[in-house]
Amino acid sequence: MAVIHSKMLSFSLHGLLKAGSIVAFGLTFCIQTASAIIPSSKRFDLTQPSYDLFRSKALHDVTVQQGFAFDNVNRRLFVSQLRYGPAATAGDLVITQLDFSGKQMGYMYLTGFGHGIAFGAQAEGSSTYLWTETDVDSGGYGKKIGRFKFTSGTTLSKTSSALTVHTPIAAATQHTCSIDPITKRLIVRY
Repeated sequence: MAVIHSKMLSFSLHGLLKAGSIVAFGLTFCIQTASAIIPSSKRFDLTQPSYDLFRSKALHDVTVQQGFAFDNVNRRLFVSQLRYGPAATAGDLVITQLDFSGKQMGYMYLTGFGHGIAFGAQAEGSSTYLWTETDVDSGGYGKKIGRFKFTSGTTLSKTSSALTVHTPIAAATQHTCSIDPITKRLIVRY
């Protein structure tokens, strides 16, 4: 059994979604040091060979993989990349959706979001919502956390009405996030 301690924020996903309406009335989030007990699980047999499952798979853009997130419920993998090309600016990302065999299933452009180092995928029925950094700063990192529905073939800007933005700590910078699907927590690093 292992315990995770870190300088991170941990929110219940359901509670955070409800909190959106509370925040609108001027209340703020309660900040606490994240701590979780990780149950025992099967261990990796380090004497056996390992295999690259997704590293050689073609993604929508030509840049390298920055981060990835699994939607285990809907059997999807999402990979972030910095967007390439003359029109791309700091914080522009491409999210490629793959199935679990590595076949490309779709993509989405994010304009002005951040660096794409880490993000979370949340299953909601047959849809997947992504939690990412957003509101890019001058260094190319997100100043806030955003949630949006993955919609293949679309471009989402940091000011889109399809994006729900959260500011867990006003002065925080360089956000990354991930989802713990077992405890249904959003983990935010800043």
